[in-house]
Amino acid sequence: MVMSSPSPQPSDATPPSHVYEIGGAGLAANLAGTLGVVLVIGLVVGLFLRSPLAPGPSFSSDPDSAIIATKVALARNSAAAQVALVGDSSCLIDLDVATLEASCPLAVVNLGTLSYLSLDAFGLLAGEFSKGKEAPKVVLVVHPDGLRIASPSPAHRAILDSALGLGPAAMLQTNENLSAWLGFDEFRVRVSDRWIPHPLRGNFGDRYGFTADLRESLVRRKGTMDELARFDAGENHSSPEYRLANRIESECRQFRAALPPGARIRVIVTPVPQSHALKSHEQTVQEMRTQLEEWLGAETPSFDLPLVLPDADFGTVTHLTPDGAARYSRLAGEAICSWK
Repeated sequence: MVMSSPSPQPSDATPPSHVYEIGGAGLAANLAGTLGVVLVIGLVVGLFLRSPLAPGPSFSSDPDSAIIATKVALARNSAAAQVALVGDSSCLIDLDVATLEASCPLAVVNLGTLSYLSLDAFGLLAGEFSKGKEAPKVVLVVHPDGLRIASPSPAHRAILDSALGLGPAAMLQTNENLSAWLGFDEFRVRVSDRWIPHPLRGNFGDRYGFTADLRESLVRRKGTMDELARFDAGENHSSPEYRLANRIESECRQFRAALPPGARIRVIVTPVPQSHALKSHEQTVQEMRTQLEEWLGAETPSFDLPLVLPDADFGTVTHLTPDGAARYSRLAGEAICSWK
């Protein structure tokens, strides 16, 4: 790099204080040095991550990971619970454990997660809950919208497997570049995320603050989370035509296989808003539920719970508001209490 004298300037212009001319050899040397430092740091990070000193994933960088990991912890630390609710986000949000337990003298834990996961993934959580229990009671709670999804999310399944100790450290957002190759992304998930708070966005940020606060709330409320949006029938929503995706049968059988032989299963299909329901909705969902019960080896008759509720009870097509969830949970608690 050579610094030259300022070039002559017109009399009416202010001359620059310095002019830098970058030579090719100097630039190459600087880039090589920088790359060398990065590679050395990457080597050190890689060795650390493979050492016994490195912690496991913190699952704190995003709300989905925080929810999934917290439900694994709840499944493993609910020895006193007699009933486990497992399923998608309608299970997570529509069933309030405090209300359920007030309606029925049974200890309940809500292990509902997200519709990005498959039914057999819900079965893994149910299996964790069932360990050491005689004839555990498990209620699969799903929304008809999640039953028609063609394929679950591999990234979310990797998070669950990692939290269960069945797979390596996983993350939802990765960089397909040198950062990931050098292990910096894994270092973030396993180390730096433990120190750096991760704020939530929108209404959930206002309600829960950070992912750590969300996890604390889930533990305190035995797995229940609130929906903070308000349903607007005038918006463009998903199709109201529901069906079972081809994947569902095999996932049901895997769900059953994840539980001990004496486990007892019931099925709840959660409601949709009145304005969103077709005239044939209740019949269609009843047929879907019957098929699920057959594939799961679930007990019948089905719980007598509403499949359609007023629009005012919903935050989204798939989630009830806190008030709507409280009303629905009272009905669900009474139904579960009748399960002898």
